[in-house]
Amino acid sequence: MDAQLALELSMNAKKGDTGLSGQDCWRSSIQQKALAKSQVQLMKQIAVMAAMKIQAIIRGFLGRCCATLLFERSRDEAKCAGIRRVQALCRGHAVRFRAFCLKVKQQRKAATQIQRIARGMLDRDYVTLLIALMREKMRENKAASKLQSIHRQMVARRYVEAKRQEQAARVLQVGLQGSAYRSSRTKKKRHRKY
Repeated sequence: MDAQLALELSMNAKKGDTGLSGQDCWRSSIQQKALAKSQVQLMKQIAVMAAMKIQAIIRGFLGRCCATLLFERSRDEAKCAGIRRVQALCRGHAVRFRAFCLKVKQQRKAATQIQRIARGMLDRDYVTLLIALMREKMRENKAASKLQSIHRQMVARRYVEAKRQEQAARVLQVGLQGSAYRSSRTKKKRHRKY
């Protein structure tokens, strides 16, 4: 309020009120000095207030910049945290997938080895069985051959015996026929004599 009064007085003084007495002049000079002092103070106050206003504006601007930077940094950190999380998930998935593939590979390898061992055992058992069957078949063949040779020998002996008997029978028949013929001849001769 004092500042406004001082401004009005200074304005009136500038307008040039010349009809003043010496005391009035003196008063007006004192007032002008006071006004000058109050103007200086007012100017200082205005400068201080302007500086404070400028500082407030700059602080507000800097605060907003810092807040923007902090917000962007927090947003970037959130993005980075999200990216890190996604990377961790992807890496974890890749590690688990590799472990699963390794496990499947080991299982297949073990299954293949078990199959190989089992097939080897089955093949060896099969070969052993085949060898046993072949030996049995060979024994049977030997026995059959033996039986066949014995049977053939028996048949041959019977044939030879039959041939001998037949020949002996022929010899006997021839002998009997000859003796019968001779005896019939002798009987006829005897009949003739009588």
